[in-house]
Amino acid sequence: MIKDFNNFIDKSKKLPKNIIDLDNFRKSSYKEPKKLLNIINDDLALKEELLKIVKFDFIDFKENKRNIINLIKITNLEFITSLCTAIQISSIFPKNLFAYAITKDEFLYSNVFAIYFTNYWLSKIDKKLRSKILLPAFLKNLSKPIISLTISKNRSIEQFLEEAISTNIENAEEKFIGFKSSILSSNILKSYELSHNLILPIAYSNNLEEAPSLFLTPATILYAIDNISNPRNLLSEEDIIKSVEVLKSINFETEQFLEAINEIKSSITSYIN
Repeated sequence: MIKDFNNFIDKSKKLPKNIIDLDNFRKSSYKEPKKLLNIINDDLALKEELLKIVKFDFIDFKENKRNIINLIKITNLEFITSLCTAIQISSIFPKNLFAYAITKDEFLYSNVFAIYFTNYWLSKIDKKLRSKILLPAFLKNLSKPIISLTISKNRSIEQFLEEAISTNIENAEEKFIGFKSSILSSNILKSYELSHNLILPIAYSNNLEEAPSLFLTPATILYAIDNISNPRNLLSEEDIIKSVEVLKSINFETEQFLEAINEIKSSITSYIN
């Protein structure tokens, strides 16, 4: 276990100012969409990330041009606000993913897929639940770049990947760092005094048997979404089956879940063709 993990977290860094602007926009009940566009346009780095995201193949623009305005039109203001907030929070952390054998763009793709799928699926069945899970869906893996940086600097990448292959990523994280990434992500978010409604579903998403009843459903949904968002094997049949099983364990609907997956798979196929 790497004992000096905390040395790799720069606690002096503060959340970007635009987080406050985005939160104020959220509290205004998403009125005046132009304000959101102004927030985006005032932040070049955020705008560049969104311009990268509009090209992702799982987002179905149908006949619309792939741009930020149309991304807002085909989704909703709550989704875009949550997406921008998550990108801003993530921006203060390193982008080292070597230990996970993925690139920073693949990591972004996976996290955006998770929040997009959450919005796409839960918009059809429970918008209140959707609101609770949008941000956690993206930020659940917030600590992975820090874990990767730690493992890289300790020259343990090969051993970490061997452990991940022989068992799984969570076991590898626990063996080398002492905690699963979901626990570390929730603790990082807690240090910024963010809402427990954001933190606790993440904290329990890989420890469902100990989740309080109030957070069992969002934690289980996060676990299911994280399974199918695997950046190295997105929407694999094995992970889909695992996600369906865990949703059934809490008697949560799976028909719309599978329909959403099939519709997004069709979007990916159409984009490729």
